[in-house]
Amino acid sequence: MGAPWLELTAQSGPVHFVEHDDGRVERQTAIIFNEDKEMNQVAVVTDTCAGVLPELIEELNIKIVPYYILREGQMLKDVEEETDFAEFYDYLAATKTLPTTANPGAGEYLEAFEELIVAGATGIVVVTMTAE
Repeated sequence: MGAPWLELTAQSGPVHFVEHDDGRVERQTAIIFNEDKEMNQVAVVTDTCAGVLPELIEELNIKIVPYYILREGQMLKDVEEETDFAEFYDYLAATKTLPTTANPGAGEYLEAFEELIVAGATGIVVVTMTAE
């Protein structure tokens, strides 16, 4: 799989809206360019709580940082490679003590950022969940 980027567009001045005869409204923006006039590669990072479909993660090359699931003293990463979700859902149906979650640490995000920068990202957009 290639480096996780989306070629994003951004405002380089006021945003312009154009209304078409059929009622559609189109937002016109400008592409971000760096000093070399090459399009910036903006990587997108989110966590597993975002609930992004695997197909979109693959298609858009989104970098996912996993949450943790704490179950009866056992810490599981919220990723299919490390957690048997069929077994986990069976556990949920049978248990009286629900598991809790823990967010990824700052170091895990830093590691993701460093990987993206090494891969050529010139910018990173991070979308995370918070209680407040």
